[in-house]
Amino acid sequence: ALLPKARVAIAVTEDALDMRRLHRWPLRLGYAWAALGPHTAVLQRRWSRTAPHVPLELHRVDEPSGGLASGAADVAVLRGTVDLDGLEHAVVAYEDRLAALPYDDPLAALPEVTLEDLAARTVVLNTVSGTTAPELWPARARPRKWVETTNTDDWLAAIAAGHGVGVTTAATPTMYANPGVAFVPLAGGDPVPVALAWRRPPTHPLVPDLVALTAAVLATR
Repeated sequence: ALLPKARVAIAVTEDALDMRRLHRWPLRLGYAWAALGPHTAVLQRRWSRTAPHVPLELHRVDEPSGGLASGAADVAVLRGTVDLDGLEHAVVAYEDRLAALPYDDPLAALPEVTLEDLAARTVVLNTVSGTTAPELWPARARPRKWVETTNTDDWLAAIAAGHGVGVTTAATPTMYANPGVAFVPLAGGDPVPVALAWRRPPTHPLVPDLVALTAAVLATR
């Protein structure tokens, strides 16, 4: 519980004593899955040109805060509603929802599927960091069978093995290609907000620069 606050205190102290030294510290971008999808590499390249003396390190952390709670990240990519104490955040994009299906599932051949189509199946959930929960379906038409996983790799493996179907966002297939899983547009599902979040006060002085650059990269996609 003390460690994240201690990191903040250290960062603020070093900032006050020697800004030039602090600017050489890596800036850590955490995420639970998919990072920023196809825009991840673009952001990394733009950051290298913008701040060549401050490495941008990406860290996958399987927790709802994307590494902010444990102090593993200075900024985190969070999907869905951000409701964590002590965090600032800025929504930088919205991603469409997709159905994730075993490659040989009859639904995989359709141009799009609906939540009602999936309700008759077993649904695989990532209960730690996923954006899908039973509440995505109307109360009267929710799936009756669920399989729970705790990370994206296990979630994909369960679907590829035919244990169920899933719901994700458009970033997933660009970062996790899997020949056993087909991704089909999902009709009727609201887009998922994508936000950058950081602690208050920030644990690195270039956090605002990264947030601004990310918004610029996504605005020109």
